[in-house]
Amino acid sequence: MDGDRYPELLIAGDFGTSRFFQNNTDGTFTNVTNGVNAGQDENGMGQSLGDYNNDGLFDWYVTSIYLPSASWTGNKLYLNTPGGTLDEIGATAGVEDGGYGWGAVSVDFDHDGLVDIAETNGANGHPEFVNEPSYLWMNNGTGTPFTEEGQALGFDYSGAGRGLLDFDYDGDGDQDLALFTNFGPFTLWRNDLSGTQTHWLRVFLDTTADDSLAPDGYGSIVRATVGANTYHRHLYGGDNMLSMSELVAHFGLGAAALVDELRVEWSNGQVTTLTDVAVDQTITVAAPASGPWTRVGLAIGGENGVPQLRGSGDLVGGNPASITVTHGKPSSQIYMILSFNALQAPFEGGTLVPAPDIIRLFATNPSGVWTATIPWPLGLPPGTTIWYQGWQQDATGPVGWISTNGLRSTTP
Repeated sequence: MDGDRYPELLIAGDFGTSRFFQNNTDGTFTNVTNGVNAGQDENGMGQSLGDYNNDGLFDWYVTSIYLPSASWTGNKLYLNTPGGTLDEIGATAGVEDGGYGWGAVSVDFDHDGLVDIAETNGANGHPEFVNEPSYLWMNNGTGTPFTEEGQALGFDYSGAGRGLLDFDYDGDGDQDLALFTNFGPFTLWRNDLSGTQTHWLRVFLDTTADDSLAPDGYGSIVRATVGANTYHRHLYGGDNMLSMSELVAHFGLGAAALVDELRVEWSNGQVTTLTDVAVDQTITVAAPASGPWTRVGLAIGGENGVPQLRGSGDLVGGNPASITVTHGKPSSQIYMILSFNALQAPFEGGTLVPAPDIIRLFATNPSGVWTATIPWPLGLPPGTTIWYQGWQQDATGPVGWISTNGLRSTTP
């Protein structure tokens, strides 16, 4: 929330228990809820993050019960400020009355470059909220920030909604909605856009090349610049109530035919920049490898977990290098395969990475761990690549075997 790449903990809690925990960057957090003007929601339920005013700072939306007779003031929209405090504008933005609010998502539904808000609600048997509709607040960008257009746009739902998530189930570039009902049916709401003013870009992140990064790019920020405008998305996975949206950075781009610059700011501070990116496509951006060791391929797990193969060492001749297996089958033989060539052969949820040029038999310890450290060979030319993968017979695996992920080492 403050741009230092250390994530804060934002908790939407019932009975006045919403909290804002500041990351101290040393493994601890400080409760600064009152100091940043958070915690104003009386009955926090669902939550979502989005840059609603396109200033590059991520804002926090919390759903809560709107019931003036009980002095419950409804949803809160906390705008982030450069000074680190939050400016609560739920009422002035027109998004405070969401009934008995639950799940919410922040998405540019109409691809005009502005992040909108969808929210579902419901209270079983509470007369105040019978047939209360779900809401779709469209972001105007000026004047009254949001206008409710749910029923006008076809999002006509008045059941006891709970969880809500967005994803592009039909692959047409706009984000659709899935809604879960308390003691009721699941519903799916398809978003259909057309015309020349609804271009888009969807960006997935691949962090398999760098073990220091969280899977799927958690904690990364993706920025798309079109002309004078820059749009900001955060991969955080923490929106909603009892559900989670698709882990994608989705951009509505209006009439733009090209993204001038797409910038991925990985959680470890590295940056990947692409230029002149065509619109109306889904792409995957891979994180750069952090060193000479790269994870490749998938693993096949068993009852002790999903085996992990990792390497360490600078791969300078004569210096020590180690490879380690964790979460293997305990106290069992493990076949370590090494090769100067890759063999891509996907099957049953895993990928055999090395061609079986060299096979060595070792054994895991009672914790399912095996490690070996050797001096790295002298004289290997720069750019020499070796592939590794470990396999164990294990009846709990899907094919009677389990395997580690693949690993690739490349000499500097």
